[in-house]
Amino acid sequence: KLLTYLEEIKEDESNGYYDHETNAVNNAGSIARILVGKSNGGDKFWENTAISLQKALILFVCRESHLPYSKHLGSVNRILANLCDIDSKTGKTALDYITDRFLESDAIRLAMSEMRMASDKTKASILSSAAVASEVFGDSNVADQSSRCDFDSSVLASEKSAIFLISPGNDDAG
Repeated sequence: KLLTYLEEIKEDESNGYYDHETNAVNNAGSIARILVGKSNGGDKFWENTAISLQKALILFVCRESHLPYSKHLGSVNRILANLCDIDSKTGKTALDYITDRFLESDAIRLAMSEMRMASDKTKASILSSAAVASEVFGDSNVADQSSRCDFDSSVLASEKSAIFLISPGNDDAG
């Protein structure tokens, strides 16, 4: 799985922190940087906030998903698609629900801090930047295929790597 090596995050009930948190945060950041890529000069704000948001949601999925094959970037993409939807009963967004679950010092909450403080217009732009980076994982076939792999996925965070997705051609193209 692309996120397999982040599965080692287990809550330590004695102190409320997570084992291997530093490695998990670094690895999630590496995946997010790969997804978002580098902007061509200009203001790095959008790039950096998209990376922070992706990193936070990768960590969230790895910590909170309890289904065997739900720890993949398709889950991150689904959360991104609904992050600012407002609950009509409470007036809260999914972003509020996610961040309210964690201590102020938690890596997920810290990575989402810029997003939480942004105006609605800025939030929409940050979401757009982050969503573009993971839109390929919105396809259920790609999400399913990325939920497992036959190589050591920790290599993605430690070595220069390339991932090739091979998909069948479009049968409708004639």
